[in-house]
Amino acid sequence: MRQWFVSLIVAFQFLTRLPIPVQVEYDKRYVSRSVLFYPVVGFVIGSILYLALVVLSSRAAPLDAAVLLLIWTLLTGGLHLDGLMDTAGG
Repeated sequence: MRQWFVSLIVAFQFLTRLPIPVQVEYDKRYVSRSVLFYPVVGFVIGSILYLALVVLSSRAAPLDAAVLLLIWTLLTGGLHLDGLMDTAGG
């Protein structure tokens, strides 16, 4: 059970910038198992963004979109934007 929990922590630490105050050993087993938890991390990020949208919901949709993009970038550290820029550069 501990191995799965460590793999979940590794997934959160790799895909987000959320402060998780737990030190884990990055072992090949944990990193390979962490892939199973990527949808969970995506669900948490999506839930945070949805809650932000509900709070922001105003008549200025472009402003809401810009704020959500900023929150998303801060949550992930720009991980997905880096992939988009690499694709555009290629």
